[in-house]
Amino acid sequence: MKARMREILKRPAQTAGLLLLACLFASTAFAQIDSGVAHCNQQQFQSGQGGGGGCPQLLKQNKQPGQPVPQSLPVTVQNTPNVNVVNTPSVSVTNTPSVSVTNTPSVTLEAGASVAVTNLPDSQGNPTPVATLEAVQPYASECDIFFSGSFEGGCNFTALPEGKQLVVQEFDAEGFIPAGNRPTDVELVYTMAGANFFPSTFMVSVGGFDFLASHQETRLYVAQGMTPQCYVELAQNSSVGGYICNISGFLVDVPSGQQPITVQHAKSLSQMLRKLQDR
Repeated sequence: MKARMREILKRPAQTAGLLLLACLFASTAFAQIDSGVAHCNQQQFQSGQGGGGGCPQLLKQNKQPGQPVPQSLPVTVQNTPNVNVVNTPSVSVTNTPSVSVTNTPSVTLEAGASVAVTNLPDSQGNPTPVATLEAVQPYASECDIFFSGSFEGGCNFTALPEGKQLVVQEFDAEGFIPAGNRPTDVELVYTMAGANFFPSTFMVSVGGFDFLASHQETRLYVAQGMTPQCYVELAQNSSVGGYICNISGFLVDVPSGQQPITVQHAKSLSQMLRKLQDR
């Protein structure tokens, strides 16, 4: 190999020619690259694009084999601040308009149509009344008591018909007895409690008689088939004098099949005192 090189160097003319050819080839290659790059830039300028496929392709064509392709470096952003929104104002809505609905349509039934209203049955299977109308079946009754030498007396109000119960709303009584004598009991007897007691108020003394009165708004019940009674008992026997009693209220229907109510036996205070004295 060394001998071959020495032989080439001995030929100056030939060596000079070869060097000249190498320089011409290199100049032509660089001229082509510069022309391609200029052509690429002109196309990008005319199209308004900052980059295209021509230039990278040209670089790839002129890249020498074995040379690495430049890679873009990754960018990492660290310690980014957190953004917190505080002290946001509260929003309240006031003076909202009221909404009223008017001109609502009325609902009517066609001619001949009907609507059946059925109450829920009770434990006996009977319809339960939705409401009780007091004025439908009013009740009022009055009776008189004359003592005739006794310390007690009673009178009967109007008996209740079967299938009806009485709701007593008011009890009134007025008495006149010899001055100094006083009633110990004024009662409405044969209610569901057996008897209910009422106070007696002194009114006036006239002609040797004391006048007393009882008035009480109440709500008592008398069972069907019973006869309510007014009962008055005095502290002493009275040969003269008497009482006028009256009650008022309304009747209600008793559902069929309802068990009869057992009325307690009425006992006066004087009867209880006598039993205590006998012991």
